[in-house]
Amino acid sequence: MTPNEAAACEEIRRTLAQYNQAGDADDARMFADSFAVDGEIHSAAFDAVGRESIYAWKANQGIFPAETDGRPTFRMHNVTSTLIEFQPDGTAAVRSYFLVITNTGPDHAGRYTDVFVREGERWLIRDRRPEVLWRAENSVIAADQVAEAYR
Repeated sequence: MTPNEAAACEEIRRTLAQYNQAGDADDARMFADSFAVDGEIHSAAFDAVGRESIYAWKANQGIFPAETDGRPTFRMHNVTSTLIEFQPDGTAAVRSYFLVITNTGPDHAGRYTDVFVREGERWLIRDRRPEVLWRAENSVIAADQVAEAYR
């Protein structure tokens, strides 16, 4: 690995942390700023194309109801096993696992499949495909958002 690739790996990990911490804190601007200007996110729950569309989606979604009925009131994404592979076209293919913990315990788990690009001094997400593989019964994630192969 070259020194430039090592620095890029750290920047990619920083962006992964920014995305997850912003998502957990419902910070729509910081969340959207994890994406390239033309970034995309595609999941079982929604699709958004372009940083400003991603911002609008995050700013308008509320994952926690005012009345919790025993459902979680906070979440923390834990990202592991991140594999970063630099591609000949200058992008980075990135795959990670995630586990989400809430005040009620383990909530859901899955994987991210990403394409990162360099935009200015930052490595940002161009394409994100989160896939939920498991959810707890009282999860913040609806049952139909679990990947079909794992339902």
